[in-house]
Amino acid sequence: MEALLTMLGGVLSIAAYGGFWFAVFRKAGYESGSSMLMTIGMFIPLVNLGIAIYFVSTVWPVQSTLSVMRGQVGLATEADAIEALSVVNRLESRGDAAGAIAKYEEIMCTFEDSEAARDAEASIRSLKAKIG
Repeated sequence: MEALLTMLGGVLSIAAYGGFWFAVFRKAGYESGSSMLMTIGMFIPLVNLGIAIYFVSTVWPVQSTLSVMRGQVGLATEADAIEALSVVNRLESRGDAAGAIAKYEEIMCTFEDSEAARDAEASIRSLKAKIG
């Protein structure tokens, strides 16, 4: 009986640990599949350290969405514009030129007369020159 209780305690501890990390990743705005993979990774030594470093050093999806929403209602800051540019840079680095151009155009409209808008305009010209 004692072994069964010990095993049950271990299973509950593992479930609580996994549930905690899954909830954290979901609240940060990651999709369920990505959240599940990152949660599984949190059980693997050294992989969990890499995931934690990635998690604290990148822009979370919820932050990106908030930046865009602030821009749409006219409350955007220069920091929001810089965050939006970093998200578009990821699209560009993945080879999604069309998606990057669309996001750059959105930044130009949302953050008019800002340094970010000028950067976005230059990036659009550069991308269009690359793809012909």
